[in-house]
Amino acid sequence: MIDCVTTWGVADDRTWLDGFGMNRNLPKIKQHPLLFDENRQAKPCVYQLIDAAEQLCRYKEAEP
Repeated sequence: MIDCVTTWGVADDRTWLDGFGMNRNLPKIKQHPLLFDENRQAKPCVYQLIDAAEQLCRYKEAEP
């Protein structure tokens, strides 16, 4: 069973990765590392995580 999911933020509109480790002389590259997009809409990975958790729960329930 999944007890906890930890992320480094919620949505791509405000991510600390946008400026992390970047050389000041290079152009900024927008990063998209989180579960929700810039409009705070769920990305496909959110539904994949939910499906995986549900499958794991069904598997655990079926164990003797």
